[in-house]
Amino acid sequence: MLLQIAAVITLVSGTPVSIPVRNPGLTPATISFELRHGTIERGAVMLGREVIAVISPREVTLRSGETQTIRILLREVVPHGTVLRFVVTFVPAPTPPVPGEPGVSLTLTTVTRLIGKALVP
Repeated sequence: MLLQIAAVITLVSGTPVSIPVRNPGLTPATISFELRHGTIERGAVMLGREVIAVISPREVTLRSGETQTIRILLREVVPHGTVLRFVVTFVPAPTPPVPGEPGVSLTLTTVTRLIGKALVP
């Protein structure tokens, strides 16, 4: 399943930004959002501390095909030209057990974390 969200967002201090998030998959999913400082080290994104910001909602459960608008407002002074990291964690809803199936079942849940750029011009 792929989550549809912008890879790069632009944040201006004091101005809220709206970002649509869509679940194009066949099953419900819980999606959480964070804004963090981060660096690139040897080609990998290293996340730092969380940025002080209002993110609403911070977590949402979307059914198949649903879209939710996320709003972000910086509450921390961030220097112009800073690249922050917009972190989106996607957890698919658990699969219900099959009725009438006896015994123990094993479920493997894949949690996906997308890290995009949040530019502060």
